[in-house]
Amino acid sequence: MTDATHPVSAGREAFTLPLALLTIAGAGGMRLLPGGAIRFEPPPLMALLLATALVALLARSRTVDLARLFSPARRPLENASGAVIVVALLAATAQVFHLLTPSGGLLNLFVNVLFLALLANTFARETDRSHLLWSLAVVFGSVMALEFVVLDGLSPAGGSLGRRLFASAVEGLSLGVLGVEPHAPAMGYVAFIVTALYLVTVWWLPGGTDAEVRRS
Repeated sequence: MTDATHPVSAGREAFTLPLALLTIAGAGGMRLLPGGAIRFEPPPLMALLLATALVALLARSRTVDLARLFSPARRPLENASGAVIVVALLAATAQVFHLLTPSGGLLNLFVNVLFLALLANTFARETDRSHLLWSLAVVFGSVMALEFVVLDGLSPAGGSLGRRLFASAVEGLSLGVLGVEPHAPAMGYVAFIVTALYLVTVWWLPGGTDAEVRRS
């Protein structure tokens, strides 16, 4: 029996999981800008649509077992606690997508198409909890490296050599058209912590076993 299949304690369901998910939702909307400015952004519609699709996929793969959050056998207060977790999960997922997606331009389109392709491909085939979490970790890590390592190095506040090489490769396109927005150096660390906390929290949610998924 894995940790996900153990009975969820009242404190974990009512306090720990909602707090972790709401922390992710809040920190995922924070932007650290050059000069020390801080900006908070709500998730755009595209991030909400991607989040809805991913939460549905988490339920389909039994990564999150909704029957353990909503059930006639549970008391109304327990079902209300389950509803809070689902809403907080949707908000946290939307902000993670928003955090990892460039703010605009061609790269925003590219990353959104990448996320859509991943979700569509995973929906089209049978998957389980372990494979889905590994896939999310790989894709989120790759997109994070693109935005907070590659693109930050090409922004006006970044490295000049890389910027000149990149500019020569995409001659005729400005960095603004591509969607490159400068961040404070600490923003990449914030993105890493938020994304890692999201994956750990999803793993910690009550789910079914991989064998149950294969039988369903």
